[in-house]
Amino acid sequence: MENIKFICPQCGYESKAPGLCPGCQVPMLASCPTCGNPIVGDSVEAAG
Repeated sequence: MENIKFICPQCGYESKAPGLCPGCQVPMLASCPTCGNPIVGDSVEAAG
């Protein structure tokens, strides 16, 4: 599962590494590189 992006839910900052957003200091969420949906745990939740 390469090419996963981590996105801050508050400001939209994108990073290739997990961790806290440097601006908001909130945990960034992994997003699927194929569909853009958030990745929760080991599964991808369907939008809708």
